[in-house]
Amino acid sequence: MARWLAKISASKRDKRLVQQHLTTKALVIEEVGQETFVVSPRFQSCKDVQEIRAAAAELIANVNLAIQVVERHFEGVLFEDTVAEQRNGNLHRTVFAEAHSYGIGTATADAVAIGPNGKPLSSPASSRSFAERMLALFDRDDRVREVAFVLGAEPISYQNLFIVYETVKGLMSPKGDRADWQALVNLGWISEDDSKRLWETLGYYHHGHPRGSLACGPALALDKAAQMVGDLFRRMVDHLQPT
Repeated sequence: MARWLAKISASKRDKRLVQQHLTTKALVIEEVGQETFVVSPRFQSCKDVQEIRAAAAELIANVNLAIQVVERHFEGVLFEDTVAEQRNGNLHRTVFAEAHSYGIGTATADAVAIGPNGKPLSSPASSRSFAERMLALFDRDDRVREVAFVLGAEPISYQNLFIVYETVKGLMSPKGDRADWQALVNLGWISEDDSKRLWETLGYYHHGHPRGSLACGPALALDKAAQMVGDLFRRMVDHLQPT
């Protein structure tokens, strides 16, 4: 039976970050000579190199997206647009085009990094990390994947935080209402006063000029607003995809 691999490149630091946040159930990084490949059970159902290419692109995209949300300095894994079929110990490569770094996708994945001696680094704890649970949500709900992409975008902006906050409210509302701030208060994730101040701040900067004054008082600083919205996003992931 053929064994499929997809060629990647990444810094040692980023491999370590992947290892820290993900387990080894769905993706393994392997060093073959001077090349680095990923192997995934997701590839087993693929029928040809085109399907392997698509699956690998989606896989790398979601790994990058999930880890970039929790590690701002993570530079990402690069898919080299090359897949290989391993038969009788030999690799038969298919090169498609130039390498690409994918920032969004729909696959779930876990990973193991390779140390400088060429051997796998020790596996993390068996419980699923926040990044790994995000990957599971990406596979089930495109809205979570899209809002994670917005949350991880640089530079941080009030406009992007507005999108994330509205989406979290909508996904957590029993009515599916993105204006339902009370649901988050009822869950104990935010106080009523903080909810109103956050909403007024984000709305203030979301709209154009002329702008009036805020009823809640001074607007929240960008870093404080980002902290509050990021915390709500984390709580949503914990709620929808428990450990």
